[in-house]
Amino acid sequence: MKLLTLNTHSWMEENPLEKLSAIHDQLLAEEYDVISLQEVNQSMNAKKAYVDSFYISASQDIVIKEDNFAFLLQQELKQNGLEYYWSWVPNHIGYDKYDEGIAILTKSKIKQARGILLSRSDDYSDYRTRKALEVTIQANGENYYVYGLHFSWWQDEIESYPFLYQWEKLVKAWEPYKEENVLLMGDFNNPAHIKKEGYTVISEHTSIKDAYLDATNKNGEYTVVKKIDGWENNNDLLRIDYIFVSSHLSVQSYETIFDGRVTPIVSDHFGVGVEMK
Repeated sequence: MKLLTLNTHSWMEENPLEKLSAIHDQLLAEEYDVISLQEVNQSMNAKKAYVDSFYISASQDIVIKEDNFAFLLQQELKQNGLEYYWSWVPNHIGYDKYDEGIAILTKSKIKQARGILLSRSDDYSDYRTRKALEVTIQANGENYYVYGLHFSWWQDEIESYPFLYQWEKLVKAWEPYKEENVLLMGDFNNPAHIKKEGYTVISEHTSIKDAYLDATNKNGEYTVVKKIDGWENNNDLLRIDYIFVSSHLSVQSYETIFDGRVTPIVSDHFGVGVEMK
């Protein structure tokens, strides 16, 4: 099974349609089984899109707009013969004009999708409002519980330990399935090299493991290498985008994608690609 996670920073990048095309080309070439995308934006004032049966709604209240980044990507892939089921859940208003959310695309049919409020706030106008997107699929005769994620930081100037609060709510969602197959994929906003913060908290859970550490073959590591939104004072190489998998699964390879080496840079984050046996 091949997995990909990417914070797309969609519509905020220069030449966004070119970057949408570059993402499309990579997905078409590699045919990932499960894809988690963050900062998937749509214009709040755009027209409602007419979606097909490959879209599985996480809530009746969600409206997909014509410029939804994941919708356009899924449609382009479908036109080129690669069909993905998909879902999307909005988190909050982004940059004063977007519905900003999380998308998951899967080659296997989505059996169920739901949004899970993780943050203390549920104010849609507050960027601190965060949800997880949970989708359930069946692949190779087994159930997989996939979580698309975009967490807050470990500490906040207003809110105390927002990541810890959100992580504990997420654990309650996935722990009932820990004997099956769990995939946690996304932007965790907590660097791997900082001890006694978010990454340490995650590592305490023996039911899951970091795909990077488990991978037999590694090609790349860091996913943020400059100052970006939310990390304006950053001077370090950061690994904050992760794929965590159930501890009984075996990871064959880990690589950074869209990092300018073989694949072009399409966002302020690099992507992470993982292959499991």
